[in-house]
Amino acid sequence: MVANNPQAGEYVRLGSFEQDGNAQNGREGIEWLVLDRENGKALLLSRYALNSMEFGSGRNGVNWSNSDVNSWLNGDFFSNAFDEEEQSAIIRTRTSDTTDDMVFLLSDSEAQACFADDSARRAEPCDALDIKTMDGMCSWWLRTTGTDGANKAMLVDSTGQISRGGVKAESNAAGIRPAIWIDLTKAGMLAVEPLSESAQAGDISRMRMAT
Repeated sequence: MVANNPQAGEYVRLGSFEQDGNAQNGREGIEWLVLDRENGKALLLSRYALNSMEFGSGRNGVNWSNSDVNSWLNGDFFSNAFDEEEQSAIIRTRTSDTTDDMVFLLSDSEAQACFADDSARRAEPCDALDIKTMDGMCSWWLRTTGTDGANKAMLVDSTGQISRGGVKAESNAAGIRPAIWIDLTKAGMLAVEPLSESAQAGDISRMRMAT
């Protein structure tokens, strides 16, 4: 079914990325959870953690705009995961006082507002990703600097709790769940996925995020 009117809590597909660990069968379509809609736009978060890496290195690596994660998301990932038509549907988004990005991580406040509880915030890694898990779930980075030190970044742990103190940005590898805003008038290629047991409509909280 074409996603002319996707609602919060539904899954859509956009772009492709190697996720099953078998490069010979080609890349798999990326599934995204619709977190919010406003004014013909939709906020999407990848259903699975697609990659894992250190947040950033060096003195300024913990700052989102200078992080390794930002560089990868807006470089290799954006260029290779989406074709030109798909890229045209993605909206450049203000993610800090000085930074506009095509692809980003959620902030701690967004991760709090988007989900009803910790359980809904938990994430599985894609099959190709070799990352530490607990009960099949992994931690994933947020773009907000941690409160327990200048060299720490916040993340969502495997239980779905937000670790606001943070962990060391250059010595810990956590999962990456890309987020994007899309223009629905340009996104007729999206295919709605049925809700799964892990993402019932009631698990998603409405939120507003400036773009």
